[in-house]
Amino acid sequence: MSTRKIYKREDIVGKQVINQDGNIVGIVKDTGYDESGRMAIIVSTKDNKEQYYSITDIRGIGDVIVLREIQPQIPPNSIICPNCGYPNPAGSQYCIKCGTRLSYY
Repeated sequence: MSTRKIYKREDIVGKQVINQDGNIVGIVKDTGYDESGRMAIIVSTKDNKEQYYSITDIRGIGDVIVLREIQPQIPPNSIICPNCGYPNPAGSQYCIKCGTRLSYY
């Protein structure tokens, strides 16, 4: 018999979600599955938006849910905006996120 804790949906919904810096991200609104078929949580943020986190993004579950440090995936040949750090597609002249003109070296 396994001694691992199994969490049901009702154990997860309503828990606070904390990021790796200790900041409150929001409250779990519901659970679901990501496009790969892995369990995911749907989080209602402080500004009433929804964020989605796959089970692989979760470090631990207890009184709160703690997220792992999420490393952004930067596509190869991306042009990183010097203003906001957003990775733009190769050949972009302006940042998609903030509109800053991108310079080529």
